Amino acid sequence: MGSDTGGDESKPAHKVNVPAFYIDKYEVTNAQYKEFCQATSKTPPPDPFWEKGYFENRPNAPVLGVSFDDAKPFAEWSGKRLPTEIEWEKTASWNPASETKFEFPWGDSFESGKAAFGLNTPKDVGKFPAGASPSGAMDMAGN
Repeated sequence: MGSDTGGDESKPAHKVNVPAFYIDKYEVTNAQYKEFCQATSKTPPPDPFWEKGYFENRPNAPVLGVSFDDAKPFAEWSGKRLPTEIEWEKTASWNPASETKFEFPWGDSFESGKAAFGLNTPKDVGKFPAGASPSGAMDMAGN
């Protein structure tokens, strides 16, 4: 976990034991979060400034503008929990085959076609299957 080459908040790289856990393959979509909002009378998040109607018109896009205090009740309502930092990092970058940590979910070099980088709006979840992490999680970088 961590990195010797990243920012100070990531230093130093160190070994940790992570108990077995489950994590969703995809980001939470607007459609999933909308169902939660309707079931719990929660106010939907605001649209991003660059795209009016984002929440309503993009059901398969990742939900945006959700704070930790919003995400935690959604996870509980879904019968789940939020991942810990250690779980997220393992899912995003650990290669169990080589027992090494990748710089990116797919390897150690940036490849533009493997994630939603440099775009003017997020892409629908799962649109970059070649960028999946070794654990099979999608969109762990970009978007």
